[in-house]
Amino acid sequence: MCFIKYLYNYTNEAFVHRLYVKASEKRRGIGSALLERIESEMKERGIAVSKVHLGEPREQWFESYAFYPKLGYAEYEPRYMKKELQC
Repeated sequence: MCFIKYLYNYTNEAFVHRLYVKASEKRRGIGSALLERIESEMKERGIAVSKVHLGEPREQWFESYAFYPKLGYAEYEPRYMKKELQC
């Protein structure tokens, strides 16, 4: 089970608003595949920057803080990460 959603406001940036993979399905590449698909759709729409907002406290959301950097995201301010998409 998974759920994804992204938001954009007709700029060249968009937020991945929800990316969720059920705990029993994690560590199987599903989250990475979903994020790659989201980024592909973003590129098709001319979006150059993908952003994510991470939860707080950091200890509670440690999986997210570890997941996104593996896929090229970098923290640009507390609780926020972004990735420049190669169009």
